[in-house]
Amino acid sequence: MQRADEQAHDALAGIDGLVLVYNARSGALATAVDVVRKVFGRGVCSLCDMTHSAAGERAAWKACRAGIGVPVDALHSDELSGELTALVGRSLPAVLARVGDKHVVLLGPGELNALDGRVAALEGAIVAAVRNLETTARS
Repeated sequence: MQRADEQAHDALAGIDGLVLVYNARSGALATAVDVVRKVFGRGVCSLCDMTHSAAGERAAWKACRAGIGVPVDALHSDELSGELTALVGRSLPAVLARVGDKHVVLLGPGELNALDGRVAALEGAIVAAVRNLETTARS
């Protein structure tokens, strides 16, 4: 019987990578503001909250990312290319799949907010979305 991380690795084999798009700006000042918001429980990015604490990357996310089996890139809202901006618009945060030279939205803000900050739920939602993407591509 396969372990959960092996199942996730197998499920994600059909994509070239993931891109996490945070509903936050890059830079030291933006990071400081986000840390203060996080400390006071007023975070504005559910994806940020799942992957990072005020002290940095969460251990649970770090382990998930390491075992997921595909490259995982992270971008802030002000780091998006024109193509990615056109794809996600203002619907942030988001998780995208990179397939060849294209990107596809796997999870948007509604789905990410519903995960209640749980990294295991994030991993499960990504796997389910990739499986759905593969099923849709075959039909």
